[in-house]
Amino acid sequence: MEILRRNNMAVRQDPSMTMLDRSYYLLRAEAELAIARAATHPAAMRAHYHLAGYYLDKAHGMGRGDTVAPAPAVFSPA
Repeated sequence: MEILRRNNMAVRQDPSMTMLDRSYYLLRAEAELAIARAATHPAAMRAHYHLAGYYLDKAHGMGRGDTVAPAPAVFSPA
């Protein structure tokens, strides 16, 4: 696995990811951002922004085994 530097952070580049995979994740991120912007409920908006972030992480080399901070809880337990 190749290690790249982006914004002073080491990012592992997954050699098994194809350009089609990367394009798919970028398109999914764009779709989630559009859904988030159109959402009327704050929790839905937040959830879609989190999903977009995960797709962007995947597209830019953050994958299984990499450390990513967990998303905060979207809904409070009842």
